[in-house]
Amino acid sequence: MTGCYGGGLWHTWFDRDLGLSGRVLCRDSSTGNVSSRLVRIPRPLARVSTLAIHLTTADERVAFKWNKEDHLKPVLGTSTVLEDSVKDQLEGQEDGWSEHQELAVLEAVAAELDISVADIADFDLSLFDIQPAAIGGIKNEFIHSAGLDNHATCFVSIEALLDHAKEKLDDDLDISLVALFGMF
Repeated sequence: MTGCYGGGLWHTWFDRDLGLSGRVLCRDSSTGNVSSRLVRIPRPLARVSTLAIHLTTADERVAFKWNKEDHLKPVLGTSTVLEDSVKDQLEGQEDGWSEHQELAVLEAVAAELDISVADIADFDLSLFDIQPAAIGGIKNEFIHSAGLDNHATCFVSIEALLDHAKEKLDDDLDISLVALFGMF
């Protein structure tokens, strides 16, 4: 896994349960073809932990500054314990890629996709907060969700484009589009 991208609100990633999702390129050993599959592991696989509050002084808590490259590394486990069968699946495979991966991550992804670890040719994975969205507020008047600003504006943008297409598409000489960037 690589470092952080962009200008995120990095302090919000501390002490949260993180799942794993993204795209996996899978080999088909019978045909030799490679196909793309999506994976989502919505259980707490990782966490970016901070020191317990009782182990720091008030001055240390106020002065806490983090470096996103050094302090936002997720903890996956205390040690990597792999079944011999997982290691056997990679025996003799010299693709120049798998030996540089965290084998426990390969094992989790393979298990989720119900494939062999050796069938994973490549991946583009991201961590995500597994806390689900919820209706909240004293009278249930709020929606609590990560990324709500992005999701809501994407939704209303597409909705507006569809409404525009229904009403004015025949007379419209301009190109109407919505560009959405990111991983959802």
